[in-house]
Amino acid sequence: MWPGYLEEPSGQRLMAFLGRLGLGMSVHHTSGHAFIPDLQRLVAALAPRCVVPIHTFGSDRFPELFHRTEPHPDGEWWEV
Repeated sequence: MWPGYLEEPSGQRLMAFLGRLGLGMSVHHTSGHAFIPDLQRLVAALAPRCVVPIHTFGSDRFPELFHRTEPHPDGEWWEV
C-alpha cells in the first residue's frame, strides 16, 4: 500500500479500526509495477475464477495473457 492512502479518509478509518483492535501496521511499498511473468505466476498460484484488470493501462491485453479475464470499465459495479 502506498503510504499516501493512509492520509485519505478511508485510510484514516482503517487506522482507527486497527487502533481500536490494538493492531499495528507495517507499510511496505516499492516503486514500479509488476512484470507480466510475475503476474502470471501469481494468477496461477491463486487460481481465481476470473481475473479483473484494474488500475492498468493495459487491460486490453489481459485476455491474451490470462485465462478467464473479465474486463470491466472504470467505475462500473458488478456482482462477484
